[in-house]
Formats: sequence, structure tokens, C-alpha cells
Amino acid sequence: MEMEDKVKIAIVTRQMVMGGIEKSLITLITELQKVNVDITLYLEKIGGELFEDIPKGVKIVEIFEDERNSFALIRKLCKQRKFRRVISVAQAYICNKTHLNPVKAWEYTSRYLDVQKEEYDYVFAYGAPISFSLVFANYNLKALKKYTWIHNEVDSITLEAKKYPYLFRSFDKIICVSQKAEKIFDSIFPEYSEHSMTFYNYLNREEIISKAKENVEVSYEGIKILTIGRVCYDKGQDIIPDIVKKLSEEGYQFKWYCIGDGECFQSVKNKIEIMGLSEKLILLGNKNNPYPYLKRADIYCQPSRKDGFGITISEAKIFSLPIVATDFAGASEQLTNGETGFIVKFDVDEIYHALKNILDNKNIAEKFRNNLRNDKKSCVSKLEELISIK
Repeated sequence: MEMEDKVKIAIVTRQMVMGGIEKSLITLITELQKVNVDITLYLEKIGGELFEDIPKGVKIVEIFEDERNSFALIRKLCKQRKFRRVISVAQAYICNKTHLNPVKAWEYTSRYLDVQKEEYDYVFAYGAPISFSLVFANYNLKALKKYTWIHNEVDSITLEAKKYPYLFRSFDKIICVSQKAEKIFDSIFPEYSEHSMTFYNYLNREEIISKAKENVEVSYEGIKILTIGRVCYDKGQDIIPDIVKKLSEEGYQFKWYCIGDGECFQSVKNKIEIMGLSEKLILLGNKNNPYPYLKRADIYCQPSRKDGFGITISEAKIFSLPIVATDFAGASEQLTNGETGFIVKFDVDEIYHALKNILDNKNIAEKFRNNLRNDKKSCVSKLEELISIK
């Protein structure tokens, strides 16, 4: 089929750093490439741990390729006599420096960037509820249909962001990655409830199982607890040392491994060292392939304060691991509490007691494993729900 017959899709996101959003995007692109599509990926910045994992055949455009230095850009625009854009650059610069209004800063930024000449069938803003990706997709890209993704819990949208509901106005679909997230979105923005829908993150089961075969050095032979995710406030790794201390004081023999990096990595590391838990709680940093660690783990724990879907839960289910998760948006759509894992409140004692229950009762751990092997609770969406395939 000729190139012009393909469905043209533009996707806008930040940078291909190690994270659930980026991992799910790569899998979505892989699935889209199985049908008749032509994909252009707009990145705020080239690079990141997962940049090399972008599937071949995707056209990549860096949004800020020549736009990093505000003063150099002003000189360039003045020479081109583009004075309105000079004003937008100055306004964006002031907003960024004062941190008063990030949404306005993004809007001013989009005004000095070119509107792309290409017209697409679909534009996907693939990021946080309110982000530069959404603004750029809104103002700088032309398409027959525009969709924006919401990956984190919608109630984590700041009060400031709620002042700008008009940002959703030009989008045909507001896509939430869990049913609970969609319900929360509808309660916050009822005027857009007819446009919201749930579309679960894709997961390539066969690829994950294949990647899990890679050899990694895990010399410890005892009970291994694993957590995967960006080390940040929302993911909740800062309370893991407190849980580890309580379990250790009870005499349990185990090691807890954390995969991921982020803005709270150093503070969590400092807390571990201060509490004398370096032998029990090991921060592994980013791992491009975390699946060998999942395969070798005995228990998976996701202690998130807030999360949209929690794709690592689905990944842990592939290996039939007993799971302890907090009650974030997507947890109950992936687990049946007491049957395939424990869903608890975000609380040190509650997570501690759930883990203690699994450690004390081999029958519970085995029940979870058996139930997960036969689990019918599937979060699967089809491409046909998303786009019209030619």
C-alpha cells in the first residue's frame, strides 16, 4: 500500500527516560506499527535511557533543537523581524524564571515555536494531565483528531492546573489508563465527560518473558522483595526503609531491591544509610531490562501514593509473584484483593502487615501464585478502540 494511504499519527512526549509512561509508549508504537500507520514522534528533548528502544521506522523530531538559549533565540528572531515571537520568548522566559505559572510559560513557548506544516490523521499528547506535550499538541500540530493521555491519578492535578480546563477543549478524546482515573477525571471536569475513555497500557507478554532470560548478578538466595519505579514522592519509596526496619526487628530474613532513579533517589539513599539498612534495602538504580529481577523475585511491592495504572503490577503478574500494592487508581483493576494479592492503604503499618502475612503463610503466597496463573482479570484494549485502521 502506498505511503499516502497510511494513517498518519503524531505523538508528543517529553524525553525517553526510564519510566512507565515511556515504556508503555514504546509498546503502543510497536502495536501501532503492526497496522497501516506512519508515526512521527515529537520529543521535547532527544535522549534518555529508552531512546534507543524507539522502534525503527519512527520519524523523530526534537521540539527544542535550536530553542534552548532564550537570548540567542531573541537575537535570531530579531534578525528575522519576527517581533511577536520575540515577545513570546520574553514572556516564556519570565514565567519560567519566576515559577509563577507553568501553564502560561508553556503557552508562550508554543507561540514562538513553528506550527508544523504536516497535517496528521491523529495527534496524541502522551504525558501528564497538564504538560507541555498537551500544549504543543494543542497549538502547534494540525490533525483531524487529537487525543490526550492521562497517565497519573487525575486528582493529582494541581489547583493551578484546574484553572485551565480550556486546554482540553480541542481534544476529541481524553484517554485515562484506568477506569478509576476516568471516573475521577469526569468528576473534576464534567464538561468533558463525553470525551473521556479508558484505554489500558499495552504490555508485550512474550517480549517480557524473553527479556527475563538475561543473566543478572543476584547472589542472595533468601527472600527477595522487589519494587520498580521512578524514585519520587508519588511512587512512595521513601517509606520502604520504615517497613524494612519493622520487618527486620521482627527477625525476618530478606532483602528488598528497588529499581529506578529519580528526584528522591539521594534522599531515600541517605535515609537507608542513616537507619543502617544498607544490607537489607538495595537501590539498584535504573535498569533498562528489569525483567530478570522480576523473574528472580519472591514478592513484588508497589507502595505508590498516587499512580495512574501501575504497569509494573501487570509485569509482576506475568511471573505470578505475590503482590502487595497500595490502593492507587489502577490497582483494583489488576488485582483481586485477597485472591491475587493484597491491596492496602498507603500506610507503613498496612504494607508491613500485608508483607508479614505473605512471609508467615506459605499457603497464602502459593494461593496468590496459583490464582495469578489462572487469572482472568485482564486489562486489555484494542487498537480499534483508539483509531480507525485503513
